[in-house]
Amino acid sequence: MCPFVKAWHLIKRAPLVLLFLICAVPAGAQQNFLIYPLPTANSAPQAITPGPDGAMWFSEQNSNQIGRIDNTGAITEYPVPTPGGKPLGITSGSDGALWFAENGASKIGRITTSGIVSEFPIGALTPFWIVTGSDGNLWFTTTFKQITLGKLTVSGAETSYGGPVSSDLCGLAAGSRRARTALYGDPTAAALQLCASIPPGISRTPPPGRWVCFAAI
Repeated sequence: MCPFVKAWHLIKRAPLVLLFLICAVPAGAQQNFLIYPLPTANSAPQAITPGPDGAMWFSEQNSNQIGRIDNTGAITEYPVPTPGGKPLGITSGSDGALWFAENGASKIGRITTSGIVSEFPIGALTPFWIVTGSDGNLWFTTTFKQITLGKLTVSGAETSYGGPVSSDLCGLAAGSRRARTALYGDPTAAALQLCASIPPGISRTPPPGRWVCFAAI
């Protein structure tokens, strides 16, 4: 195994679905790639995050499972209780569990490091990406232009920010003071209005072809 782990990545290429590990090596030395086929074929892994147990946890959209891989390469897969849940984003929560977005079931899922899964319905929302904010809550984006941001406490209380929007909000990242939401699409007046509907503390940066809104949480 690698003495120092640099990064885990997901490969989503048919017909095999793989995890691979990039190892940190001295400058000029040969790079090492360790590749691990997943037990379930065509499972379509979507996101990966470090867990509080030292393993990496990842979502499998097609097979409706949450996966775990430890530093020896041992993989365990846990089924999501709701059929067609289609887990996408996954994050390590402030409560010591892993939380994931069930895009196909309108739920936020929670899995303990021992593999016990519970689910929290969030109405008709279709969650996409999820992060743990600096306030300890779970924050998520949705597909189908539903809302700007959603928030879920670790006890399951959900709050939505902003109404229907003009573009899907996709990526979301949490820092020590801010969450970042990436809006894909052309910067229009509707996009400006969307950015303005995020909770206070907003700045806007327009890279080519998209807008990025920053919201303090």
